[in-house]
Amino acid sequence: MSVARILTVLAVLHAGYGVFVAYMHAGPSLRSWVDAVVAEEAEREEASWIGQHTPPSAPQWDPEWGLRRLRAGQSLRIAAAGLSRSGSTWQFNALRLMLQHAVSNYGADPHAQAHSAHGHTMDEVQGCLARQYCVVKVHEFLPDVLARVDAVFLTHRDPRDVLLSSAQKISSCLAYGTQPLLSAFTHYASWLPHACFDMRYESMI
Repeated sequence: MSVARILTVLAVLHAGYGVFVAYMHAGPSLRSWVDAVVAEEAEREEASWIGQHTPPSAPQWDPEWGLRRLRAGQSLRIAAAGLSRSGSTWQFNALRLMLQHAVSNYGADPHAQAHSAHGHTMDEVQGCLARQYCVVKVHEFLPDVLARVDAVFLTHRDPRDVLLSSAQKISSCLAYGTQPLLSAFTHYASWLPHACFDMRYESMI
């Protein structure tokens, strides 16, 4: 690296450090305002990205759709296939409990039961998908699962927070570990065109 480039990098770091120091010494009200502006801009950029990358043919979520299927005695199989470390387990459990309640209280068959399963392969969830009412949790994009379910729910999160959580909780980084971030986002992108609802992690908390 040339001396000129080193000096440029040092100048940028110095300027960034100056902004950080000013931020840390600002009053609580100013820091709150800055944080709110940054969060609003991040949310606007995320909404713009999703709007640009979601195909027009993606199904729209209708809260009454599931109840209509239950009352008509039709099957209701759901995939919770959110991005790893983005609240996907929380969503899976919420869907599982809601389906249990709906089947017991609104289903055409009073003796019917809701089932659930989670895994990384079709073999691990196919038993559940053979049932009339089922919620499965997967991260990997599995075409066989997609072909068997009636609805797909997703979750997503700021990639920086996903990377940090992956490193802390499952010893994974961008390209290595049990659930590399690059692979996780590839699976998420494959599920996205088929999702009827994509929950933002930051909205959940």
